[in-house]
This record gives sequence, C-alpha cells and structure tokens, in this order.
Amino acid sequence: MEDTEKQREEVKTVQQLCTGTNSKRSHPHIVHVFKTMRIKDLEDKKSTCLAIQMELCAGSLFKILSDAKSKKKNLEANTILFILIQILDGLHYCHSRNIIHRDLKPQNGITLLYKFLLSVLYVDRRCVCHPEHFERSFLLTDFGFAKPCLEDKGVSSAKYGSNCYRSPELMKENQYSEKSDIWAFGCVVMEVASSGKEIAFTDDYLARKYNEGAKGFDLPQLKREDNTALDESSIRYFNSLVKSCLQRDPKLRPSAKELLENLKMR
Repeated sequence: MEDTEKQREEVKTVQQLCTGTNSKRSHPHIVHVFKTMRIKDLEDKKSTCLAIQMELCAGSLFKILSDAKSKKKNLEANTILFILIQILDGLHYCHSRNIIHRDLKPQNGITLLYKFLLSVLYVDRRCVCHPEHFERSFLLTDFGFAKPCLEDKGVSSAKYGSNCYRSPELMKENQYSEKSDIWAFGCVVMEVASSGKEIAFTDDYLARKYNEGAKGFDLPQLKREDNTALDESSIRYFNSLVKSCLQRDPKLRPSAKELLENLKMR
C-alpha cells in the first residue's frame, strides 16, 4: 500500500487510541499497540505497507460464537452481559476520544497476509486475587476504518463498514456518527445473545428494507429457541437492547455511555 495521507491519518488514529504512555495500555478493553511502522510490501517491493506490533491475543469473539454454534452450546446470560459490557466499555472510550470505529463486528472478512482482521479479540490475564486463575478480557481492535468525528456526523467518500453490520445512513448517504457504531453494536447483541445462531441481518439489503419500513421486513428479535439457556426475562431484555440500537432515526439510538450504564445495572 502506498504511503498516502489517508493511511497516515489511520496510523495517527491507531496511535491515539491504542498506544498508552510509559508502556501502559490506553484502555483495558482496547488492544494495546506497542508501535507502528512502515515496511516494504512483500508483493510490491516498491511500495510500503503499515505494520502494527500489538499484544498477542488468545482468540476472538468470532471463534467463541462459531464454536458455540457448531457444538450447539448456549451462552448463559451473565456470560453474554460480561462480553457486551467489555465491548461497550471499549466503544465508549473510542467515542469519548471523538473516534468512530465504523467496523464493529465479531469478525472481518478482509484478509491481510493470510490472517483475518477481527474487531473483537480476547486475552486471558491472570487474576490479581487468584494468580492460578485467568480472567478473560475482550478487546476492540481493527481500527482500519476508524475516523475522528468532531461534529455531530461526518461524511465519507466511500461506503465503509461491513455487510450485515453497516448502518442505513452509511449505506445510503455515506454518513457516519457515534450512532453508526451503536447500530453495529445492536447487531452484535443479537449475535452474542443467540450464541452465534442468529444475526440481525444476513445482508445490507435486508437492513435497508427494514429501515425503510417495508412490509415483511420486521425488527430482528431473539426467539426462545435461539438460546434455551436464557429465561423469558433475559430474552425480553436483550430484545429491548436490539430494538433501541436499531432505531431507524440515528438520533433515537442511545449513546455507548447510556447503554453501558444500562447493562451494568442489569
């Protein structure tokens, strides 16, 4: 990749969010980046590409959900809340720094040098109270599409985000704001709460038709059979989260801070 102004801006965003001071991490739920550098492209020796040295993670949310689905296991309500709170905590930090992620999801279909870029990874850290035990911590990563947003909303020249998780305003007008990330988070809630069995929208077309209020394109909602480990109260709660995040009007969607406070009370 050529050393363009856009890529220099992306490096600056990664450094701002992910690189702490004095070897300390910037936030407990943002992947820690040690340094960024330019190296020669392996395919085009005349070009350079961005290399990011970051902490080694044990796995991804995508892998956890894929395993649960294939093994027909159901995540318990507390596990689901544990995951969602940590994702939101990282997202709230991004928004507090006026950074929009624009590509939040358990996985990313873009490949780079044989590896998948993933939006949510996890690390297993030793418990302070019980060193023999490990605590799993979920981290936001993959800030390739992240963008500073100092105004109420921004406009990009391209349609960023990913199929199935892209907000309607990104699809239609290339507009983005903090509320674009909240839409994507609503899709993540559906996926995590169903233990990977269901996604809110299987493609952008369905999301767009739902947003237009087209007949037969209803609000995605969890059903009892999607996760038999959840009681009716939990099903209703997670459905209410999905509903609030997938509001057609971005202004009606809650902020990451409001959602975080709501989940912690739960």
